[in-house]
Amino acid sequence: MVLRLPSALLKQAEIFANKYWLSTTSCAASSVKMSEYLTHQKSLPRLPVPPLHPSLEKYLLSVRPLLTEEEYHNTVKIVKDFGAPGGLGVKLHTMLKERAKVTENWLEEWWLNSAYLDFRMPLVSYSSPGLVFPVKTFDSVDRQLRYAARLVAGALEFKSLIDNYSLPLDKMGGQPLDMSQYYKIFSTCRIPGFPKDSLIFHGEAPVKPKHIVVAHNNHYFKVNVYGEDGRPLNERQLLTQFQNVVAQSSVPKSPIGILTTLQRDVWAKAYKRLRKFDAKNKESIQAIQESIFLLCLDKTVSDAGTLNRKTHVALQTIHGGGPTGNAGNRWFDKTIQFIVGGDGVVGLTYEHSPAEGPPITRMMDHISDYLDRTKGNKWLPSTSVEEPKKLRFKLSDDTMKDIDEAERDLQILVDDLEMSCFDYDAYGKEFIKSQKLSPDSYIQMAIQLAFYNIVYHLLVINRTFIFFAIRQINVKKSPGLGGIHEQSLTNLGQYALKRLLQFSIYLLFELRKRPRQWQMAINIPIHKPNKDASCMGSYRTISHTCTHGDNYPEKNYFPSFGS
Repeated sequence: MVLRLPSALLKQAEIFANKYWLSTTSCAASSVKMSEYLTHQKSLPRLPVPPLHPSLEKYLLSVRPLLTEEEYHNTVKIVKDFGAPGGLGVKLHTMLKERAKVTENWLEEWWLNSAYLDFRMPLVSYSSPGLVFPVKTFDSVDRQLRYAARLVAGALEFKSLIDNYSLPLDKMGGQPLDMSQYYKIFSTCRIPGFPKDSLIFHGEAPVKPKHIVVAHNNHYFKVNVYGEDGRPLNERQLLTQFQNVVAQSSVPKSPIGILTTLQRDVWAKAYKRLRKFDAKNKESIQAIQESIFLLCLDKTVSDAGTLNRKTHVALQTIHGGGPTGNAGNRWFDKTIQFIVGGDGVVGLTYEHSPAEGPPITRMMDHISDYLDRTKGNKWLPSTSVEEPKKLRFKLSDDTMKDIDEAERDLQILVDDLEMSCFDYDAYGKEFIKSQKLSPDSYIQMAIQLAFYNIVYHLLVINRTFIFFAIRQINVKKSPGLGGIHEQSLTNLGQYALKRLLQFSIYLLFELRKRPRQWQMAINIPIHKPNKDASCMGSYRTISHTCTHGDNYPEKNYFPSFGS
């Protein structure tokens, strides 16, 4: 006897078989790779505790350029007492070494709190970077959505490498680096609080989120990007989802997302009011926080007020153009917000606290590569695609006042931020490195010189720091270096400044002479330092004619940032 089953039942059986086979084989492969990943992480050395007295000596060197003679001598006395046998410094150092024995990284929690979660200024402009993809030209909304679908597909492919522990290890000098930050960038959100914020990692939950949130005209939609079979939606399916979103949100709503631009204490209070006022608000906020990432489908905004197109694009990724732009079409607490504007603006904003730049830029490079190497649907269609779900908010009078306050405060930030983006193609980091110089140190010195040349005194770097890689040890977060050194600009007068500038020019050009192409004259004003800021003092110009070589093939940015 032959048993004939209905075609629908056969289809379900096929889906189940494929799902079971895919899940069992992928789980087996993932378990092996996860074991390798955990072994790698355990092999990384712990962050060492630096010795006390050399650290105190370095501290004195760092503060010397900033203090008067009297202040410095007083500081030396305090430091000497602090580091004396039986002194407070010795006791604290002993406690620090004990802490290092029982934690993977004795600094991580303190650094995360002091540098990020304790910081009370708005995330916008102060903390969250903006990153830019090549600018596009969309001749229709459909083209915008097609590109967005491809971008999301590339991001999901990168996420699959992370989820399956298939991402090749980052290395520096041949040494593998800590990879833990890659597992913090998806489904992560910062939660406003008082006196400090917190982070929640939904990607570490036993059941990982399967949805992203799409923002359009200040509406938010929960969009599942995985089907019932566990496979990600392909580009065609994603496009259909996004078309559905746009069709349901043609009329702009109150910009609830602009609340995330508030000063953190203010936002923490507004956040509590918003969640408490209606159960739907709490549910919608939770959907945003749990989402893999945010996709912001932005409206076209005029760039007439900016210096050039690149500057306009950069500002859109930093603050969305303010209250009259796309700032309300964001949720700045989310770690990753992809931006695809109708005017061709493409980039992302990322909340800095869960991860440093390298995981984000590597993701952007992967997406750029995906866009270049794929010309259509890469995956088979997923099954049982759910319709987008609109996230509802019910706003109280107090929340409406909070939105008004956020709009006023953000406009002040937008007006206060001056930016100009341009291409500098004379030379780049590879040339600087060829002269045995650190590109980071070089840029910091350039900033110090420029600042000194304007205001005649040293720049104390505050919350502007150089990322330095200590991922060769088990570290979840890499602290930055900020400050100045006595060797850089101590007692910098007119003659010293002139000599330092001349030496910089010598390094940049005389050591790399090529008699072809073009010549460039550099005119640098030299002002005499004077306590009276109104006195310009003497003014001289260093005129230096030098040769410049071939157009350097190097890029000063990751491939993602190129145009």
